[in-house]
This record gives sequence, C-alpha cells and structure tokens, in this order.
Amino acid sequence: MISTNYMRNQPLIYLHIGTFKTGTTSIQSFLSKKMNILLKEGILYPLSSRTKKYPNAHHNLASELIKENRSYLPNEMYEMNAGIWKDVIKEIEEFKGKKIIISSEHFNRLNIKEIEMIRKHLSNYEVKIIVFLRKQDEYFKSYYCQDVKIAHYWGDIRNYIAKYKNEGNYYQKLKPWKETFGQENIIVRLFNKDLKNDLINKFLAIVDVKLEESQDKKKEIKNVTPPPKVIKVINSLNIVARGKLKLSKEQCRVLYLNSLLNSQNKIRKIIERIPNFLLDNQLLSEEEEKQLLQEFEQSNHQIAQEYLHSYSTQGSYVREIP
Repeated sequence: MISTNYMRNQPLIYLHIGTFKTGTTSIQSFLSKKMNILLKEGILYPLSSRTKKYPNAHHNLASELIKENRSYLPNEMYEMNAGIWKDVIKEIEEFKGKKIIISSEHFNRLNIKEIEMIRKHLSNYEVKIIVFLRKQDEYFKSYYCQDVKIAHYWGDIRNYIAKYKNEGNYYQKLKPWKETFGQENIIVRLFNKDLKNDLINKFLAIVDVKLEESQDKKKEIKNVTPPPKVIKVINSLNIVARGKLKLSKEQCRVLYLNSLLNSQNKIRKIIERIPNFLLDNQLLSEEEEKQLLQEFEQSNHQIAQEYLHSYSTQGSYVREIP
C-alpha cells in the first residue's frame, strides 16, 4: 500500500471523463493549445496517447482498456503507435510539476473492471475525477445530432433515446467511479449550453489555475451542432444513403455531409429558411422534453444530494450551488 506521505510528494492527477456533449472538444483543444503555458504553471497535459486523428485528447487510454478487457480492437479511436498507459505513466514520472490533466470523454464508456484498471495504473497518485453533466433532454438531442451528422445513425430521435436511455442515468453512470475512487474525489459540474464561453474558465477553476488567455473573448467553439431543420434533412438522406443504398460514412461525407455541415452553404441556407409549418425546427416537443426529464428526476436528485450538496431542482434538473 502506498503511504499518504509518498502520495503527497507526487503530482495530483485530474482525470476528465466527459461526459459526451459537454464541451469536451473545446476543453481539450484549449488544453492542447495552451500546453506550454500550462507547463509554466506546473501542469502537464501529456503528449502520449494523443492520436493523429484526435491530437488533443487521450482517447487511446480508454481504447486500450477496452481492447485489453473485452478482447477486441476498438474503433478508429485506437492507434497502436500513439502511446498507451505505460507511456503516459513514464511521462508523468519524468514530470517535476504538481498537477496532471488527462482528458477523454470515452472514459465514460468504461465498465467497473476497466475503471479499476485505471486505479491500478494510477495507484501511486491521488486522483480527482472531473465530470460535466448536461440536462438529459439537451444531452440526447445533442448526441442524436452528432450521430446523424456523421452518418452513424439514421432514424427517429425517439427510437434513438429509447436505445440509449441508460446513458442519461448519471447517478448510475458515476457509481463505479465513486466505488473505485471515492465520492470525495468526484468533482461534478453542470454544463450549460448558454454559457459555453465560461466553460474553459469553469474547468480551470476546478484545477485551480488562472490564465490570462482564459479571458479571451474570441474563444473557438468546437463541434457546433447544425439547426434541427438541417439535421432532419441530413437524417432523411442518411435513411436513403446508409439504410437503403448501404453507402459508407465517407461516401456520405463526399455526397452531402460536407456541404450541409458548412454554415455558408447555399442549400443549407435554403433549408434553414423553410417555414416551420413545412419543416418543424424542433426535434422534441416541450412536453416530450418535460417527460424525459421527469424520468431522470430521481437520478438527478441523487446527483444533487451527493455531489452538488443541493436538493433544489429547476425544470426537474439539479441547480448547481455556487
């Protein structure tokens, strides 16, 4: 067993696990861009395990655990030569600073055994888990749009939500992390889509660092979701191209996705101007959103009670205490 005194002399590790659709791409892009500035502040954002396709995040670490535990090679997230846990640990051991940040929303996919494997890899260090949560109605709509716009999914959003509904039970999703790392080491924050410009500052506050660059008003917003009307048109095209013609994602990108995902595209602008009585600009009705939140009311209350120290709700969702 590692002594407490020994761990106090080791850097503190912040493991940012997402969740999905909570600005993780923007956070990772910022951390990567400001890596050298962070180093001067005594904070390491490791280079190891960042792949060519995803150079700002540590997705390889999550993929390695899945590959090792489930005996199959994960999707395109995994790159053999990008670096794995042993490479990150070596980078940490050689670092003389005080804090480490590791970030991948794909940690959120891990099961209890894989989470325990992380604890084993980081057994010499104190670890804090950072997780951002989003209202379930917004979360499912955003994730649906993401999968539609990359031609990964085609079909009605209600079927999509039914298929992945367990992903919205945040209390259960955090349970294996709590059991492995302890409730006191889980840092929960709420993601507000209307306050995206404050996201980086909120993250930096968690790791207790102040950077003048974080005040920059010209923050680059990553992974922007097209309007619902455009998503509906893309979904209809996916149904034909992917569902009936069996075209690949790459073929769909060339045929129509690249054009419709460009906000300056003329056809997209025409779609956005279609009257609502012809093409509704909502993915779910207000009543459907309300019912969805009610389904997760107990889970959200438990999150508020255990992680946010609050019993209050707002629209069946926890309100964060300052």
